[in-house]
Amino acid sequence: MLEDGVVPDWGLRAFEEGTLEAAEAARLLLEHSRKIFGAEVIEGSVERFLHAGNGTDGRVRGVRTSSGREIVADHVVLAAGLGSVPLLAAEGIALPLNGRDGMLVNSKPTDKKFLEALINDKDLHMRQTIVEGRLRAGADYTGGDVGDDPQDTAEKLFAQVQASLKDGDELEFDYYTVGTRPDPEDGLPILGPVTGLEGITVATMHSGVTLAAIVGDLLSKQILNGESDPALVDFRFDRFGNSTSLKH
Repeated sequence: MLEDGVVPDWGLRAFEEGTLEAAEAARLLLEHSRKIFGAEVIEGSVERFLHAGNGTDGRVRGVRTSSGREIVADHVVLAAGLGSVPLLAAEGIALPLNGRDGMLVNSKPTDKKFLEALINDKDLHMRQTIVEGRLRAGADYTGGDVGDDPQDTAEKLFAQVQASLKDGDELEFDYYTVGTRPDPEDGLPILGPVTGLEGITVATMHSGVTLAAIVGDLLSKQILNGESDPALVDFRFDRFGNSTSLKH
């Protein structure tokens, strides 16, 4: 569907790959968990961890929410992106994680089919949403500076989208979003037990949507059965050594 005569020198088509709507997928998974497993979904934020001993001594045994509710658990999985940083800092542990802004631009809904698959170029990635038919695009998966005028940046990015597609001038710009990606210090996911804090597992990475299924599977086996898959070795929290301690 690229403009006639404007094609790259080469490209790869990954037949086994696809796209999904992350928010809708999460909603369906939560609904499934409620109906099939009786899971309770609690909306709100976590204020701090609960410990088996006094103060911050002893194994983590749950969390306290901003509403004051205390939720006791055999094990806590911390998968809060950048929100994980202050929670661990309160325990004297530094999570080597930074934030990087990323912009997505969205067209107005359209019935016309512009794309059959995800397009991923070095300067532009884009796809068409399933339900509304919006064209959704970004400049870089890793994120970057959105500039002093995000609206202007968004409009220029959308113009790139239009120029990349046959009949792209039929698309109308609707809105943009800016999200902050969790960006581990060395660029690799941080997965597994937290050094110096028993009863808790951390899971933070980019891209969380892409890796969620396999990470959830491997970590659940590690937590429930003690099975540590070799695939997790290079992503352990303890690879950062003593640099993660804030205690003196």
